[in-house]
Formats: sequence, C-alpha cells, structure tokens
Amino acid sequence: MMNGEHDNSPCLGNDIWGWDIGGFHSFLCNSLQKELPDVSFNNVGLLDNVFSEAEDFTRQIQGKGEPAEWIPRS
Repeated sequence: MMNGEHDNSPCLGNDIWGWDIGGFHSFLCNSLQKELPDVSFNNVGLLDNVFSEAEDFTRQIQGKGEPAEWIPRS
C-alpha cells in the first residue's frame, strides 16, 4: 500500500534485508546465499522463490553474517 492506495504492480521478486544500526542491506552482502542451497535468482537478481520460501530462508540465516536482523521483503 502506498499513500493509502493498494499497489497492484507486479512483484519483481523477493530479497532478504539485514537491518543494523547503519540501515538496510541485502543478505547477498554477506554471501549468505551459500547457506541456502534451494535459493533461486531471477533475471534482475532478486529471489525467484515464493515469499513463504524467502521467510524460511530468513529463519535459516538469523545469527549469521553481520550482526543484523534478517527480514524478508517482497
């Protein structure tokens, strides 16, 4: 939802963001895709997996890489 309106644009893919004191960054910054053998990427470099799989991947990488809270994003 943007400005109180629903966003009906197509989803380009998913990502997993890490939140730390300095802001957000992708799980790719820590090469954490190596921890996830079932991860798949699309032609724009985002996760091609469905969002529920991105949520599962997020649980698998918590506590790995930089000290960050990993959050799935669509």
